[in-house]
Amino acid sequence: MKVASTVGAFGQIIANIVRLIAHCGYLVPLALYSRRKGVSKFEGQLLEDGLDAESARYLAQAYKDLGNVSNWVKHKS
Repeated sequence: MKVASTVGAFGQIIANIVRLIAHCGYLVPLALYSRRKGVSKFEGQLLEDGLDAESARYLAQAYKDLGNVSNWVKHKS
């Protein structure tokens, strides 16, 4: 009986890992889309507020770079 419960617990762990991977597979593209949409709205709002197009593009790119996680991590050279 103890072997069966161990196999059941292992199966539950595997099921939870698969569920987590599926959830991340859904959330990552959604987050990237939301980020792109947010950057676009930010730039549009800057233009609406009277900022020139070049400055608005520059600030929107800076805003986009702030959300880039790879910029937060030190890279080995």
